[in-house]
Amino acid sequence: MGMTPEEHIQQMYRYASALVRMQQSGYLTRDKLGTNHHLQMEAAMHFQVIGEEASALEKAGIDLGPEIPVGDIVGLRNRVSHNYEGVNWNLLEDILFDDVPVLVENLVSVMDARNIERIEIELPEDYEDA
Repeated sequence: MGMTPEEHIQQMYRYASALVRMQQSGYLTRDKLGTNHHLQMEAAMHFQVIGEEASALEKAGIDLGPEIPVGDIVGLRNRVSHNYEGVNWNLLEDILFDDVPVLVENLVSVMDARNIERIEIELPEDYEDA
């Protein structure tokens, strides 16, 4: 049995909010992302999951409104997944630090309107220096 649209939205939120919390903790910074392959792969995996969930919503004809550009999110997932060596990390960095926090805010609005529970990914209290 497949996931419901609400579950896909919840998963998008879980992974996007985890990226924001990693930023807030200082674990994930612009400087670290630019030089650390491990962090790049971690961020890429989060983008892939967010994009997979967005793709499922798109295929189901679910529109989350203009504030959540599902098609653009799916496109980013495809670029990260299928063209890893060609990923422009400067662009991805801008999306990560500028757009993902806004995405989380917009997902919260959608979740509140649809009465979807916010579930967080449990992150370690103390990250090792990346």
